[in-house]
Amino acid sequence: MNKILSEMERAREAYWLRYPQTSPTKLRGRAVTVRQCFHVLPGESILEVGAGSGLWTEHLARAMRGECPITAAVFNPDLGEQACNKRLPNVSVALVDDLACGPPAESFNYVVGNAILCHEQYAQTLRALFRLLKPEDNSCSSRRTTGIHRCSSRARCRRSGAGAAMRRGKSGRANMS
Repeated sequence: MNKILSEMERAREAYWLRYPQTSPTKLRGRAVTVRQCFHVLPGESILEVGAGSGLWTEHLARAMRGECPITAAVFNPDLGEQACNKRLPNVSVALVDDLACGPPAESFNYVVGNAILCHEQYAQTLRALFRLLKPEDNSCSSRRTTGIHRCSSRARCRRSGAGAAMRRGKSGRANMS
């Protein structure tokens, strides 16, 4: 699974760098969308999956106003080094070797990603990410070219475009929309 995620992270990074005129605007908009759709409160923790060099992380940190700790999980060491060098406020960069047993379980209020879930191991990746959500929280989001998938603990899951959002219900089981 991590080989695929590593390749996707690298391809997405190249894509954003290929369009320097429009990428910052799109990335900023996606970061603001995460804050608004999830109703993120100060102090709530966020895991960004496939953070790469921190292109989106920078906008995400700014949208959160430095009030939320963000862990930028990267799959490529060279991109992780670039993200570390940005020294973003309240952001820690973590090189992840195995998403399925990497970061501690039930550690994050939110798990977000940008064009990182659209591959043949979609369900397996979602299960690995779901494990990382705190039991009382329940958000997992991925932006694809066709829409943003979102849900929050205060609203039922919605789907926009292709793909699915995942949340942990009060029973602890995954709800897919």
